[in-house]
Amino acid sequence: MTRFALLLLPLCCLGAGALAQTARSPATFTAEQAARGETIYRDQCQGCHGDKLDNGEFGVPLRGAVFAAHWHDKGLDAPFQLMIEQMPPTNPGGLGVDAYADVLAFMLSQNGAKPSQTPLPADPDALAKLAAPN
Repeated sequence: MTRFALLLLPLCCLGAGALAQTARSPATFTAEQAARGETIYRDQCQGCHGDKLDNGEFGVPLRGAVFAAHWHDKGLDAPFQLMIEQMPPTNPGGLGVDAYADVLAFMLSQNGAKPSQTPLPADPDALAKLAAPN
């Protein structure tokens, strides 16, 4: 092995270790959560983000390529915290954590994730270990 290769070997291993630390499990949510989330979305979010989640006049797209590009490398705690801190604009944090988890479950369902028997948690630490669908 050349000296150059020996110098790069630790860097390769370090990179693999860093990747392993950020590996996340696929998101889980129940069909009931997504249904509750859709109801809340229609009432609280649709006015800005649109009826299709990507056709709103004021809000950013919450499904499709824009959503995937923005959230694909982050844990689900990131959109969850953003929702709590900023949404809805007239009452940030006013929906309660369970409602935000339900809306996030609906958003995931609209981005290709399938429901399961395991609910999406309303806990940022648990959400940090889960990934959005690609």
